[in-house]
Amino acid sequence: TLCDNGQYPFDEAARARVSEGMVLNCSQLYSIAPTLTDDEDCMGIQSIGRTTCQCNPEEKIPCTLCSDGSPLPDPYGEIYAGTTCADLEERAANDFASNCDAWQSTAGVYCSCPSNVDMEANRCNICPGEPLPDPFKMVFFENGGSKTCLELEVDINRSQGN
Repeated sequence: TLCDNGQYPFDEAARARVSEGMVLNCSQLYSIAPTLTDDEDCMGIQSIGRTTCQCNPEEKIPCTLCSDGSPLPDPYGEIYAGTTCADLEERAANDFASNCDAWQSTAGVYCSCPSNVDMEANRCNICPGEPLPDPFKMVFFENGGSKTCLELEVDINRSQGN
């Protein structure tokens, strides 16, 4: 089974690279896990279940924007129209653990976390080679929805998978 106790994964949409060129979401892994017969494959898929799919959500450690777990340099400084880094960190903490790297490499960098400087090189930027000039500019969609440029950049980095 994907989860040690047979339960369904908490983050069914999280994705993991299972071989070169093959990325599956946790729902797919849950479906194929019972068909595995090799002990090494079983241990590998259960490891993915624990770390990526959050088979044990009660053990969830909230995401912090600073990758080393240090406090935000200026948590309550307003960075855009009533939004603070503490607000962004709360959103990251309430998101799936599999998205923590995306939050740290985007919002953590914009919030000046010193430990995240190296993460910029691995980040997918909307503006290639430079940070967003206005991370909190609203983008409005035809369906009536909207997101900030930063939220879009977090989404892009989420979808990169493992």
